[in-house]
Amino acid sequence: MDDMAVVVERRDFGHAVLMIGTDAAAVGRAVFDESVGSGRQVLAFVGASDHPALAEMLTELATEPSDTYRG
Repeated sequence: MDDMAVVVERRDFGHAVLMIGTDAAAVGRAVFDESVGSGRQVLAFVGASDHPALAEMLTELATEPSDTYRG
């Protein structure tokens, strides 16, 4: 797969960052890059952006208080 064609979407929720994409290797690299030096929770979703599980995950992240920490 051509690296130029790979798209990873980044969504910032303040307390967490979610990386979304269809290529597991690209999403993994993005999670690693985001995690370096960051004190925030970095989550990943590998799959289609219209997947029902992603919609559920986004809803949960949007309603979670920003001061919640799960370590």
